[in-house]
Amino acid sequence: MTDRNDFDANPDRPLGEVLREHLTAPDDVAFAARVMARIRLEPRDSSWDILAQWMPRGLAAAATLALAVALGWYATRGTATSRPSAEVVANSPSDILTTSEPLSEDQILTVVMEVGIRQDAGGEK
Repeated sequence: MTDRNDFDANPDRPLGEVLREHLTAPDDVAFAARVMARIRLEPRDSSWDILAQWMPRGLAAAATLALAVALGWYATRGTATSRPSAEVVANSPSDILTTSEPLSEDQILTVVMEVGIRQDAGGEK
């Protein structure tokens, strides 16, 4: 790339002179007073007004998210069962514990509950 770029980091003297001429006021205090008066005339929103403008969008986003979560929960609620299977209920704790297969959560819960019931009844420990 051999394109020459005329822009460099040196000050632009003609531009600086024009800016200085237009921005230098004979009375700095009067200039500042005019600027401040103009600022006070402009209608300005407070922070609460700006947040209030965002509220409808925020509520719509929250409702959409809640609907998505509810639909996701509804779609998956039938797949996860918290009740032990008929196979687990039919087996006694000793049958469950003597199998060579890994125990499921339902099988472990069945053993713990059965042993607890027997201990409360004064039966085998």
